[in-house]
Amino acid sequence: MRRAREARVGWGAGRACVAGLAKRGPATRRVALLAVLSLGGCSFIGVKGPGALPDPPPPADSIHCTTSDVLPTIDALAGAGALAAATAGIFAEETGSHGAFDHWELYAVTPLVAVAVAYFVSSSHGTREVERCAVAKDPTLPPVQ
Repeated sequence: MRRAREARVGWGAGRACVAGLAKRGPATRRVALLAVLSLGGCSFIGVKGPGALPDPPPPADSIHCTTSDVLPTIDALAGAGALAAATAGIFAEETGSHGAFDHWELYAVTPLVAVAVAYFVSSSHGTREVERCAVAKDPTLPPVQ
């Protein structure tokens, strides 16, 4: 009965995945943990855009949004770091002794590239919201495309 419920709810697949990770080495578990923890970029959470403004725009002092581009910059640097780590791992695998990094592409490069893409998307989103905020506070600036 319990197995039928797990299959219906989907817990069986989750347990199988966790059990499969537990059988792997500690390096694989660390890479999986880092990939899961790194998927959220700061700009998705920490950057607030101006939102929809009414037709006669309110005064700049009453518009509350993020004007600093620090978080999008951090996201871009984290994405670049993930790509650099993936590239360094590929070079280490190709130039090092055989067997030192078995299946590096499978266990590290793919998750690192996915993390880098997530960071770059987050950075792009944050930069766009900061630019929209600047335009909302200063209508003389050209609109954001």
